[in-house]
Amino acid sequence: MKNVRYILIALLLVLAACSQAPNPEAKANEELSSQAVLAGASGMLYYLAHNPTAADPFRVFRYDQATDTITQIYSGVKEIQSVAGTLDGSKVIISMRETSSSSSDFEVYRIDSLTAATKITDNSVDDTNVSITRNTVDNSMAWESINSMAHHFIVVMFSNGGSVSFISGSNSVQPSI
Repeated sequence: MKNVRYILIALLLVLAACSQAPNPEAKANEELSSQAVLAGASGMLYYLAHNPTAADPFRVFRYDQATDTITQIYSGVKEIQSVAGTLDGSKVIISMRETSSSSSDFEVYRIDSLTAATKITDNSVDDTNVSITRNTVDNSMAWESINSMAHHFIVVMFSNGGSVSFISGSNSVQPSI
């Protein structure tokens, strides 16, 4: 019973934190600073927005907590699954479908400009749940890959270009580095 109580408390804390996440549909700076996860914090928060009626329905935004500024940093027609970036905003990666077809797999891309992204992975499996080191010196990245036999792997690509894969004992992996 004691464990159940701790689980319920943890769930309540997670729900409270999620309710404070930035609203991706907020206009300009409209009350976004009051929605920041950590009041008074500095650094960048990244989030995704989807507007199915827009010409480029999938968008990535960066919220600078220090200046209370929202900037759209990418838009396109391919579905985006996740986003991660450095605290200073110098490097942002996304997990995005290889084509605009919903049957194509997800690959990892580095955002270069508002409409350009460089593909980092190129394989026949889904590469999802991206993560990047928050500092500007290392910039190592991690993501989840699921192979054709439904095995989940965590892939870490180091800033020097090397990489390593770890098999996961779980069917749900959210790497964080």
